[in-house]
Amino acid sequence: MDKPIDQAGHWYAGWPGAVTIRCPRCNVRAVFDAPFAVISQPGADGGKPVHQWGTYSVIEKHPNILPWQPPERDTGVPAALTGVVTCPACYFAGKHVLRWPEDAYYQWRLHGQTLWAWNGEHALALYEFIRSGSRDATRYPGYTESLWKLPKVFTVAKARRRVTRLIAERLVNDGLLAPPAPARRSTPPTN
Repeated sequence: MDKPIDQAGHWYAGWPGAVTIRCPRCNVRAVFDAPFAVISQPGADGGKPVHQWGTYSVIEKHPNILPWQPPERDTGVPAALTGVVTCPACYFAGKHVLRWPEDAYYQWRLHGQTLWAWNGEHALALYEFIRSGSRDATRYPGYTESLWKLPKVFTVAKARRRVTRLIAERLVNDGLLAPPAPARRSTPPTN
C-alpha cells in the first residue's frame, strides 16, 4: 500500500487515491493525482523512479511533470495540494494546485452549502447512503467517516429526493448509474 504525498513531503490525509476534478483547460472530468507516494514494500514501484528520503522510499508517479526533490524541512500543513492533472478529453497532463472543493467535478449546491465527492465511487456512495432510510455508513468502506459527517441539510427526509436527483443526474451522465426506468402510465379501464 502506498501513501500519497506532495512535493513538500506532506501526507495526503484521507486521500482516496484518484480524485475527479474539472479539467483546468476544458472543464470536463479529469483526474488529479498525488505526484509521489511512499511505498512500504520493495519492488512495489512499478518501474518508476524511487528515491530514499530518510527512512522512506518515495516513488515518482509522474516524473516528467513533477520530478522528486526532497523537501528542505517540514513547513507544516500545506495551504494547497500540488499534484498532477490528466484529462482524457483534451489530453492535458500537467502540474496543478488543487483548490478543494472548488475543483471538485462531483459537487452540488443546496441551501447555500456544497456537497462534494472525491470521485465517482464516492458520489455513488453518497447517492446510495442519502437515498436509503437506514443511514448505515459502514456499508460504504472508505467513505464511512465522510458519510457520518454530512451536513443535515443533505440528509433530512425532506431534502432526500432533491439531493438524490441531483447526484443521480451527474452519475447517469457519466455512465456510473443506470437511467431511471420511465414512469408507468396507468390507462383508464375500457368498457
